Formats: sequence, structure tokens, C-alpha cells
Amino acid sequence: MTDNETIFLAVRQWVKQEPSRASLITKAMTIGLEDYAKKARDERVEWETIAAIAINARLYNGQEIILADKIESMKEGNAHRWDDIVTRLREKHSAKANKGANQ
Repeated sequence: MTDNETIFLAVRQWVKQEPSRASLITKAMTIGLEDYAKKARDERVEWETIAAIAINARLYNGQEIILADKIESMKEGNAHRWDDIVTRLREKHSAKANKGANQ
């Protein structure tokens, strides 16, 4: 039996002895999940901010379409609006492709 199974069985027995204790377990789990979610959101915002700065500083150096695709793939959970940056990345890629075709 693993440590987690032992802990689970002990908690189960503790709650079985006094069913009202279940609310304490639920409250502790909720607080833990809320803390984890906040930390994950904060970290994501930080990384998105770093990415925005890098993009605006033109550090993408010819990788516009890859960045645009990556940003699009993460669109659902983003803290920032990336639509304008994705559009500009795609436009820049198209302009480079057209310039190369005209030479």
C-alpha cells in the first residue's frame, strides 16, 4: 500500500467516525485548488507578458508564422488578447514571402 492510500484510508475512517468532518476536507481541498489555480494564472500572465515584450522587440527574427500558429493554438486560455499580434505576424510573413517572390 502506498503512502497516499494509507492517508486516504485514515482520512476516510476519520470522516466515517464523524461525517460532519467531510466539510473540513472539502474546504481544505477547495483552498488548495484555488491556490494552485491562482499560481498557474499568475505564471501564465508572466510568460505571456515576456512573450509580448519579445515579439514587440522583434526578437522573433523570421519565425513569424511559427509564433502566430503557436499563439493561435493557445488562444482559449490566454490572459491577454493576441489577435492583433497574430495578424501582424501573419502580415509580416506574407510581406516577406511576396518580397521573396518578386525578386
